[in-house]
Amino acid sequence: MGIIEKHGLVATYAPDEVITANGQPSTYFAIILAGTALAKFHQVVEATEARRWQELGRNDSVLFFRGHWWRTITSLTLHADAAHLISNLAWGAVLGALVASDLGVGAGLFAMLLAGVAGNTMATFLADEGYRSLGASTMVFGILGILCAIRTWEGWQRAWGEQSGRLTR
Repeated sequence: MGIIEKHGLVATYAPDEVITANGQPSTYFAIILAGTALAKFHQVVEATEARRWQELGRNDSVLFFRGHWWRTITSLTLHADAAHLISNLAWGAVLGALVASDLGVGAGLFAMLLAGVAGNTMATFLADEGYRSLGASTMVFGILGILCAIRTWEGWQRAWGEQSGRLTR
């Protein structure tokens, strides 16, 4: 058992418990943790031979069609420079927190990853031969699409509920 004391209040917890808010893991904690890990990874890449990391992990249509499907995932973690990383982190954190608050942290993070992979895969299929990309912009736009889908679904549910004379919320 551990003890937390803050503002004169004392609480005990089991060491294997996850600190939660409203019964769910903290959305903001998960987003901050993921962003910190990505920023640290970028720092490691920049401290070493960055171009080599980018060659090994970027999305490359020629290599994708030769069986390197994992590049749709690894390219999400590589960025051209710090400004590229910061803009993806900022937008990803804001929009990602909204998705995670709607779907839950685990499902939200999985949906975000799936959106990024789907975006990279579609771009690879639709682009010209020799297409290369890196960064999480496809994931950020995918998150925006997820939010639009959630809000549209909620609007339809409200409209259907009001038409039948009952409220769904």
